[in-house]
Amino acid sequence: MSKKIDEVKAKKSVKKFKDNRTGVVTSAMIPRSVLEDILRQPNCDGIRVYNAYNEDDKTEKLGYPMITLGTDANGENQLPAMNTSYSIWDDHNVCPPNCPSNDL
Repeated sequence: MSKKIDEVKAKKSVKKFKDNRTGVVTSAMIPRSVLEDILRQPNCDGIRVYNAYNEDDKTEKLGYPMITLGTDANGENQLPAMNTSYSIWDDHNVCPPNCPSNDL
């Protein structure tokens, strides 16, 4: 279940991931317009983000492009094959290389 955590715990968790997975994408900035598009889908109750390998990167150095899609109230994915108004997004602004100056 989702819960709020404090900044210290967030930074510690992210640092542990970065220390163990050097050279891969560690975060993605998902634009508000994408989140709003997903949340406007019929019966959308949440958003799921998947880590995935970039299929265009043969070396897999870029790592995770963060694929984003809607979910219903039961936590089931909303897939375009189920309803043509459902969408799946990727190519978010990932870090690295586009990290904020106050990165966790």
